[in-house]
Amino acid sequence: MSKSANGSAVKYYFIVEDASGAIDPTAPEFKPIRYNTSTLARNTTQVDSNEINQNRQRPLSRQGTYSTQGDIVAELSDDSFDDFLEMAMQGTWATNVLKVGSTERSFSILERHSDINNATITAATLSATASDSSFNDSGSGFVTAGFAVGDLITVSGFTGDAGNNGVFKIATAAAGKLTVTDAAGAAVTLVDDAAGESVTIVAKVDFIYRGCRVNTVAVTAPIDAAVGITFGVIGTAAEAYQVPADATFAAASTSNFMVTSQGSLSEDGSTIGYATQFDFNLSNGMAPNFALFQRAAYDVSNGIAAVGGTLSAYLPDGRLYGKQLNETETDLEVQFSDGTNTRTFTFPKVLLTQASKGVSGPGALIPQYTFSAGYDSSAATTLTITRSA
Repeated sequence: MSKSANGSAVKYYFIVEDASGAIDPTAPEFKPIRYNTSTLARNTTQVDSNEINQNRQRPLSRQGTYSTQGDIVAELSDDSFDDFLEMAMQGTWATNVLKVGSTERSFSILERHSDINNATITAATLSATASDSSFNDSGSGFVTAGFAVGDLITVSGFTGDAGNNGVFKIATAAAGKLTVTDAAGAAVTLVDDAAGESVTIVAKVDFIYRGCRVNTVAVTAPIDAAVGITFGVIGTAAEAYQVPADATFAAASTSNFMVTSQGSLSEDGSTIGYATQFDFNLSNGMAPNFALFQRAAYDVSNGIAAVGGTLSAYLPDGRLYGKQLNETETDLEVQFSDGTNTRTFTFPKVLLTQASKGVSGPGALIPQYTFSAGYDSSAATTLTITRSA
């Protein structure tokens, strides 16, 4: 029985794509993504038939277009998400300062299930047959090795015809024969290649999400908690991926997560020492675009960057509530820290657009203010992020 995948063994990496949306096939350099949870997946539409037939039953539904969408949830830490923040802000770090810009970047996310790649065979008894799109083993070792219908396999080592190398899906499995399709389940034609070479077939569970953009970034900062950061991703395609043998994987940073018991919050230059929660987000307003006769999203359209959030705080005076009532323009700045390193988020032009200040009974009143940040011409941005050197 195959080992069941466990979330603790899932590893995510990313790599920036070139202008054409491709990954360098030679020695690609993958960077790790530190995360807590992820909902990244292919988002596929279902196409239903409206045919009225004598059986009074609907025909089988079909899959329609799809895009890649989901959230990567993490804890803010030093030197871990600067690339993602740069892609979300569509700007460039300049002397440790990042502002909202318009430089769109696409990247691919590699998903590796490191605990279930357990069916492997390497032998000189393996051959390929064109007539039935199969790989054959005169030693009849496929079933014993653990290969099964539906497995995605990576084949390498055929030198008679390199087209027999690649990623395939097993359609039927027997001790001496695996018939295959391409990774998406479509028919594939192999080339006759006799046994004798050292060929390796591995049941791999590596997937890649292509054409990704950071559509949103949300930061949450409640009392007694890690500073949470969530990146909302939109991409074009999702597919099985054969990791090149010369690919490299950088080590993840080891910095401590930032906590809400360290740092500061200020409004119009004055410290707010009585806040209970500060959450904010940036949305780029992106959406997948689709085209006829193409299942994967054709592209991802860019939108207008919008920044806003909420601030919850005790009511020691009428300062904040008065600014909401009078629609007084102000600014906000929050700094997060791990005790040594900091990330500072500055909103130079802010309006407190709403305030919730009801009385539910005895106890401290904690109004919640909704704020919206606008473009500030003097700062040339809606939001500035500053990192410690």
